[in-house]
Amino acid sequence: MSVSVNMFFLLMIFNIALAYSDSDGIRCEDSNTSYNSCGPFCVSTCQNPLISNNCIALCVPGCFCKQGFIRDEESNTCVRIQDCPEY
Repeated sequence: MSVSVNMFFLLMIFNIALAYSDSDGIRCEDSNTSYNSCGPFCVSTCQNPLISNNCIALCVPGCFCKQGFIRDEESNTCVRIQDCPEY
């Protein structure tokens, strides 16, 4: 197997292990986020709202925007989509 295929399988095993890990006690700083032990690898942002449409299906642990919110890369906070800055 090639190195990239091996790395892919290693990442998948790592992500599966994280998905089953205990997330108790982990709190996110932004009140519009919540912790997910298996969140999306790519997330849409105000600056790039379609990025999650073109992403590989891997999960990563972290604080993710709650439903109805999207990350603003400038402030690194989750805002309602209608509150995204205009560019």
